[in-house]
Amino acid sequence: MKKDNHTIREYTVSVQETNPFNRIHFYRLMDYAQDCDGIDSARLNMKSVNIRKENMVWILLSLAYRFDDRFPVADDKLIVDTWSRGTRGIRFFRDNRYYRNVLDDAHCFGAMSSEWILASLDEHMPIRPSHICDTEEYNRIADPTVGYLKKVPNLKPLPDDADVYKMLRYTAHFGDLDLNNHFHNTHYARLAIDAAVRYLSVDPSSVELVIRTFHITFIKEVLYGDELIVCVSPDPLNDNLLRIEGRMGKAGEPSFRADLTYSLISHKS
Repeated sequence: MKKDNHTIREYTVSVQETNPFNRIHFYRLMDYAQDCDGIDSARLNMKSVNIRKENMVWILLSLAYRFDDRFPVADDKLIVDTWSRGTRGIRFFRDNRYYRNVLDDAHCFGAMSSEWILASLDEHMPIRPSHICDTEEYNRIADPTVGYLKKVPNLKPLPDDADVYKMLRYTAHFGDLDLNNHFHNTHYARLAIDAAVRYLSVDPSSVELVIRTFHITFIKEVLYGDELIVCVSPDPLNDNLLRIEGRMGKAGEPSFRADLTYSLISHKS
């Protein structure tokens, strides 16, 4: 399984990471994708543990996913194809495609585009790519093919007159922290989906939430002990779109914004 300038890996979905309908949880799919991303970054000499030695870290700015089919189930092969799309300004671009069991177009069930920056380890100040790599060489061995979106736009704040519902409160625990000692990005997605399910009053024993698109913009990092209030706002022009915002508990300032388009499938007999 080789493709020029790409890294492709297979992962077997275990029953321990599936939902009540035996499909892999969205945040676990993200975990596998980022594992493959890390392997590809090592190919480019940009692996997280290595750039930390240079007092730098990767900071994820935004992600956008599109899913055209249902997620894999337990014992399926989740195949992740990841590649760097290169750099522009201070940003790095990365794309993924996801396949179920077979690496061909007929079995591709989704795609993702993401934007990243390098930042200083201590203060998280942006660092230009040329500080750590030869950008001409880096872009030469990248693949300009767009997986989903050429540019992932920053999500705008909720309108002042929007209906906003506070659906859950969550305190960042030790198990939520990543290598950078802050809330791991896949956990934001987990909370966003939890808030959506609660807002929709979904009965997980009989109704399945199917994610069609998911777009998240990261604004302010969450540290150990911080509280997040996750709010949901229905879009007045699209019945299948929810706008989700995580707000810092005390200050109320936004930590992340997410847009979710979805459908519901009833499994009632």
